[in-house]
Amino acid sequence: MKKYKLISVHYTNECNLSPRCSFCYKTCKEKKVEKPREFWYQLIPFISKLTDQCVLGGGESFIDSSFVSRFANLCKQNNLICNVTTNGRNLMNMSDQLLKETVKDIKMISISYDNEKIKNHTDEFNYFNLVKRIKKLTNCQVGCNLLVDKSMFKKNGTEFILLVEKIFKLKVDRVFALIMKNNYCVDILKFKKIYQYLTKKYNNFYVDDCSKQIIESNNYTNWKKTCHRGVDMISVNEDSFVSSCSFAKPFTKLEKPKDILNIEIPKNEIGKNYCPFLKIPKHLNSS
Repeated sequence: MKKYKLISVHYTNECNLSPRCSFCYKTCKEKKVEKPREFWYQLIPFISKLTDQCVLGGGESFIDSSFVSRFANLCKQNNLICNVTTNGRNLMNMSDQLLKETVKDIKMISISYDNEKIKNHTDEFNYFNLVKRIKKLTNCQVGCNLLVDKSMFKKNGTEFILLVEKIFKLKVDRVFALIMKNNYCVDILKFKKIYQYLTKKYNNFYVDDCSKQIIESNNYTNWKKTCHRGVDMISVNEDSFVSSCSFAKPFTKLEKPKDILNIEIPKNEIGKNYCPFLKIPKHLNSS
């Protein structure tokens, strides 16, 4: 059995959306500090010794589509599953042939759906069209990273059900519902039955750790239980700093690709209860 369930690689902090989404946990730097592309290629054989799955992210992953294609191909050669997260904008502008070539060795592409990227019918059409093209042209699976906020629950929550059902009609392989961790956070306890309904109706409807803890504990004050960070995953950022998850502060740096084999996660980082990205807004703290 491999040491980790997955290793997350954020090879760049560059993004093609400006300004960045308000909920983005990555910060722009005046001067980018990134490892050369060759470093990431050389890292793959060592990652394959620790896990069966690598998740590639950014920034925006497809800011350098040729790198993603090469990275995924090397993963395949090393019997390593490569999944990629993206906002989808660069993929939308690709020709069918380039799209097929770019994603041919990727297992799953998870495309973000939220109200800062999908602002009107045109945005929704472009999103849905991209999903259809990937499903039609390739063998790559498609996931929807659905960032849930108040605007999706304007009335009694039926809007959210209709949205999820509309997305599943595209034959996506997964919908991953993540609650917004800011003042747009919806009080999901009011819509607990809706979450239960969607979970029963769709085997591939998932929620994030935060949502799961809130729903199971039935409050917003006792959800900070041990999570999977450092237990079955680690993350590497654009300058090769390692952390116990994408949201945590780094605890060491990889000087050489093979150094990842000797990573020892500090005890206070393993399953750490507090995550700075998962702050519950003040207006829900008393719920």
